[in-house]
Amino acid sequence: KSTKLLEALAQLQEARGEPQHALDIYMKLKRADQAFALIDKHEDLHLAIRDRVPELLAFDRSRAVRMLVGAVDTIAPAHVVAQLRASPRLLHVYLDALFDKDPKAGAAFHELQVGLYADFDYPKLLNFLEQSSNYRLDVALKLCEQRRLYPEMVFVLGRMGNAKQALALLLEQIRDVPQAILFCQSQGEEELWESLISHCLSRPDLVAPLLNDIGAHVDPVKVVKRIPLGMRIEGLREKIKKIISDYHLHMSLREGCEKILKSDVVGLARRANKQQRRAVRLDASARCGITGAAVVRGKDNFLLPPYPDVVVFFGGRAFQEEALVSLCQSEKAAAALKPGLKKEAITGSRAALA
Repeated sequence: KSTKLLEALAQLQEARGEPQHALDIYMKLKRADQAFALIDKHEDLHLAIRDRVPELLAFDRSRAVRMLVGAVDTIAPAHVVAQLRASPRLLHVYLDALFDKDPKAGAAFHELQVGLYADFDYPKLLNFLEQSSNYRLDVALKLCEQRRLYPEMVFVLGRMGNAKQALALLLEQIRDVPQAILFCQSQGEEELWESLISHCLSRPDLVAPLLNDIGAHVDPVKVVKRIPLGMRIEGLREKIKKIISDYHLHMSLREGCEKILKSDVVGLARRANKQQRRAVRLDASARCGITGAAVVRGKDNFLLPPYPDVVVFFGGRAFQEEALVSLCQSEKAAAALKPGLKKEAITGSRAALA
């Protein structure tokens, strides 16, 4: 009976315009559905619950997290984090949801999230490191080293510029030659390719995977020539056929792309040339920038023969050709022309009437 009376009292409190008192009753009764429905209905309750985050999460974690993530303007992430410090798992759930909704909203806590992902959601750690840049690389590297998280160490080292150390981890700890090849390709450094080949050729067990995947990136002849005499490699003939085939296919695709690129360059150059050779629109009231005389002379602003020779700059300045030539032939031409004219391209064609 007391429970029903309290529920009735909560409804009366809401009807009286005191939803905060109604919320207190629902939370006391642990009525999660009614409590969250009331919060959704009255946004001003966000201020009333901003200090009760752990209690809300205990009611219904998923609904509470959605509500907190959607109310960052009234319940600041820093305020939530301060209340959840003692519950790292809940803190991770909140910050993870916040990062998914808006990566910038919790940027101040991304360094903290590196450790949280490592502890509670390791499969998402590498993706988080790739998407965020709001953490100190040395701190992230130290944490990954302590936990021996080699794939994440490779990424952080690559971002720090320690490509050689990252490659060494791929080959010595992870022992993933295809991934090492992709890493060298992403870095685009010839020295890394040399380190990769040298390391693999010193380990018979790494030569086979090297030959399987490197053909499209490095001249296969250079690799084959460096294989030590007497080294036993299972299926060597088929692997050599594959890398040569991959290399020829790669070169064929490159040549095709180059032909397409050249064709595009020629086409665009012709289009640009055509645009530059077009007549420039000239207003009928235009005057020569040197003599001040009208450039266009004719009846009702229509040009009548014999047509005058007019030079028009792309900037819109017009000159009578005779006056411009005379000025340019003068010893003081450079001083007479304004500096702005030197930067404009001359069309050299007759101007079109407006």
